[in-house]
Amino acid sequence: MKKFGLPTKGMYLIPFVGGLAVGDMPKSRWQDVYISMMGPVFGLFMTVAFYIVYLITESHFAGLVASTSALLNLFNLIPVYPLDGGRVVKSLVFSGRNYLALVALLAISAACFVMAWKLGFYFITFFIVLGVVDIVAGWRVGLAEDLAPLNPYGIWFSVLWYLVVVALFLGMILLIAQSGLPGSEIALKVLAS
Repeated sequence: MKKFGLPTKGMYLIPFVGGLAVGDMPKSRWQDVYISMMGPVFGLFMTVAFYIVYLITESHFAGLVASTSALLNLFNLIPVYPLDGGRVVKSLVFSGRNYLALVALLAISAACFVMAWKLGFYFITFFIVLGVVDIVAGWRVGLAEDLAPLNPYGIWFSVLWYLVVVALFLGMILLIAQSGLPGSEIALKVLAS
């Protein structure tokens, strides 16, 4: 946020979930994507750092921090608003104002809602409902009143950036679990559920 000159009003740590920075709203979709992706990117650096510490010291604690960090950051990248992944997807969909993208996003949200409900992940269903309400309400805002959209290059770059970071977190979870660290299989069980 500081990189774009957006004043921050506070940082809040939410135990077992992550952090939240409160400040002025971004002025463009690119700023929103960048701000949303930087939390998970720094989380990726932390995950890799603790994994390296685990490899060097064989510290059970460092390995579990790496595993937990990877899982929490991957959860944060779920494409459901207000999570960072949802903010990225919203910026991508709203940049083109494409009705097909909106319908696809709503269909994916409905499928995710049903799956989360059947699995008993009611916390995620709450976020899905919030995300759908936000997207439908925001869609009605005129393009002139909306944030400056991403250009086609920005859309493709953002999609690639998002997918690479998600893939790296999945890779870290698999790598940590394959190392045989007791407790790291929890992340695999969560992903498999």
